Amino acid sequence: MINVEQIKDFLSLAYRFRNILFLLVHVVISLMTTLHILREKRYKETGLAWVALIWFSPFFGSFLYWLLGINRIYRQAKIQNIQRRFVQNDIIQDVGADKLQRYAQKTTQQSLTQGNHIEILDTIMLATQSMCKNIDQAQSVITLCTYIFDADAMGTEIVAALERAKKRGVKIYILIDAVGARHTSHPIIGLLKKHKFNVALFLPSLIPWRAKYFNLRNHRKTLIIDQQTAYTGGMNIRSGISQKTQQPILQDIHFCIQGPVVDQIQQTFYEDWLFTTGENLEDVFTHVSHQVSGYTMARAIRDGPDEDFDTLRSIFIAALSSANKSIRIVTPYFLPDAHILDLLCISAASGVLVEVIVPKTNNAKIMQWSSKIPLSHLAKNGCAIYETPAPFDHSKLFLIDDDVAFLGSSNWDERSFTLNFELNIECYDMHLVKKLHQIIDQKITRATAFSDEAYAKTSVLTQYRDLFMHLFREYL
Repeated sequence: MINVEQIKDFLSLAYRFRNILFLLVHVVISLMTTLHILREKRYKETGLAWVALIWFSPFFGSFLYWLLGINRIYRQAKIQNIQRRFVQNDIIQDVGADKLQRYAQKTTQQSLTQGNHIEILDTIMLATQSMCKNIDQAQSVITLCTYIFDADAMGTEIVAALERAKKRGVKIYILIDAVGARHTSHPIIGLLKKHKFNVALFLPSLIPWRAKYFNLRNHRKTLIIDQQTAYTGGMNIRSGISQKTQQPILQDIHFCIQGPVVDQIQQTFYEDWLFTTGENLEDVFTHVSHQVSGYTMARAIRDGPDEDFDTLRSIFIAALSSANKSIRIVTPYFLPDAHILDLLCISAASGVLVEVIVPKTNNAKIMQWSSKIPLSHLAKNGCAIYETPAPFDHSKLFLIDDDVAFLGSSNWDERSFTLNFELNIECYDMHLVKKLHQIIDQKITRATAFSDEAYAKTSVLTQYRDLFMHLFREYL
């Protein structure tokens, strides 16, 4: 029987040797965490940074790693073992000798489909009108996945169209990222629940036992109607109009897609919904046939922390390596890793035209400051950098030469390549790519060139601020 005196003696002894105990516990926890990093981290630079933080910040470093540094979704996906259920359409392009196509097919295990039609929606208003028009024609099922869903003019217009569809007996499923749902001054969840839609939040991290997920985002944007028409791109459901001035503060681009690649986009929502809610929609979705409606060969590329390979990053690297004439990147956030930067510089030195178009003023100041470092490096090494004026350009485009385009939700940063759930469409179509080149040309005519010489003339404090922020690029 342990008495009070024995407890006091033990506590007194522990207090006398508290520093040794503290050190011992720190070493044990740090060693366990380091061993986990050595087994799990694919990139030595990231692993080294974590190890340094863990050993030089007792307990706090380990806490951050177990909170932010582990791919828990990957393990759950392996346990859940979700199977592909949408049968690929028979209209499949023979990949032949094209290395990029072969590599993407091997990496994604998705067929390159043929006979797709892709319509460019280069304004938020145009995209809203098109989406509402097709929602009003829906007959069976609508699925919607978005990062941000504002209850503003665009959001309420979409909700009204969805309510009309619901009254016609259309089944509606809405998936919103839990973090994105908080990035709005006009919450929509209450309105959606009022209309009794099937609504789910992807990884609600405010729930204590889900706090480990708060660094993960579902950044995909898809609206799929009757399994026949899909909308995707970089556009959230947000009108981008200033409440004070009633002037646009946001510009974006979206795409309306018809054809067999819609099956691959629908499959992505199906698996996201199953993972989030546990509800199997197998009885809701049926196999549909897609008539050949266009000339675009397309494949859905999805990536996220549930994969054991950085699919999107590797395909982007393969695409950069395949360029013969031009590389054009439009993105709101540009913080790629050293390998991608080296590839862009090598391409420019080899005579390939490399152009990167980013907003002059970013909505995330830390991202803007940090991105000056890679942008100045590219400009110094022969790449053309352009900064577009307001309104903030949220568009995401990636073009290779005259016939390859990547459209979708991802930015060019570590978060998009490693932490976010993203969806992009790989396209082969000279006519489509020509139109996208024209859109980029228009952006450049309004933009100002960014030069390394001009940046070198900025104040020393500004440059050190940017360098300091760039140290945290993997966590922004």
